[in-house]
Amino acid sequence: MDRVKRFIKESPFFSLGILFSAIAILSYAIAGEETGLTSISFLLTGLVFYAWLLIYLPIKFFINLKNAKKEKKKTKSVIIILFKSLVWIIFIGMGVMYFLAMKEAGLE
Repeated sequence: MDRVKRFIKESPFFSLGILFSAIAILSYAIAGEETGLTSISFLLTGLVFYAWLLIYLPIKFFINLKNAKKEKKKTKSVIIILFKSLVWIIFIGMGVMYFLAMKEAGLE
């Protein structure tokens, strides 16, 4: 139980996303079709993901950037930080593009 509490405390967005996804999958499996609970659960899962992606990650990035400037032990150049952020943007963009392509192709 302590491991579960620690996991929830360390990664609240991930654990909330898992909870809503599990509710959506279970309600779909029990009902055999998409119901209101399934739709709401998938909506909440998406909202948690977008809150994590658009609010939490940028704030965390700039806080870590600010803390890195204070610590002289780990000096990183701006070019390396920009390159890492560009790589993350590319990976996230590829995932979003794949999701949109599957949605448009009707394979979802």
